[in-house]
Amino acid sequence: MTAEAQGSVSFDRVATDYDATRSLPKGVAAAQRDAILEELRAIGASRILEVGIGTGLVSRPLMERGVRVTGVDISSKMLGRLREKLTPDHVSPNLLLSDATRLPFAGATFPAIVMSHVFHVVADVDATLDEIKRVVSNGGIFLHDRTRYSENNPWHATYAVREQMMSSFGINVRHRPTPAEIEEKLTARGASLRVVQYAGSKIDNVAVSMIAQARSKLFSWGWDVPDDIYQRFLTQYDTWCREHYTQSEYLIAHELEVWTFA
Repeated sequence: MTAEAQGSVSFDRVATDYDATRSLPKGVAAAQRDAILEELRAIGASRILEVGIGTGLVSRPLMERGVRVTGVDISSKMLGRLREKLTPDHVSPNLLLSDATRLPFAGATFPAIVMSHVFHVVADVDATLDEIKRVVSNGGIFLHDRTRYSENNPWHATYAVREQMMSSFGINVRHRPTPAEIEEKLTARGASLRVVQYAGSKIDNVAVSMIAQARSKLFSWGWDVPDDIYQRFLTQYDTWCREHYTQSEYLIAHELEVWTFA
């Protein structure tokens, strides 16, 4: 049994709750915006493509600073929520319903492309990276937003743990590519990397937070798991989180990968 179809994942079902459950702290969001603006200024660009734009958490602050944004997403409801949040202070974006694996643009179209936490929900990571390389212009950049956790934080282990637990119940969840896997694939495509850390933050009461997040079922890895199996999973996952998230707080580095293709 598979927990998800193998196509790219649409966030239609959580469009109304997305911003409340995915937003960055206000200061971190402002630092992210400024880091992206600095990279655009460095190459003399005033427009950007966001792949998986969703409700515009990344791009709306850029629109307020005059950046012309083109955004693609496979969720019509997420794009609808984005449109609802636009004000006269935003430069009006060009929004298209499209999959990341088949971008509806000619080659070398955009001086800058941004993605934030999208690779784990696309149908084909390699096809997505091929498309990014194809549509970025010569001398352009690919900006990949990422979150890096302190070394003693078991955050990334949770992905493998969820896969193992679900597998024991006969559920095969979509593999979540690691940062190292993404870096290896981009390097193989001739891209070079520079990393900008634009902010730091911390999370408190992580075990409680992770368990509550799982129980909410607002995150894509649990959407298609049958309820009876999901409840059995939660019992195991609750125990694992309480045993492994033992500190009161963990540090987070918010980073922007700046990729340039040769």
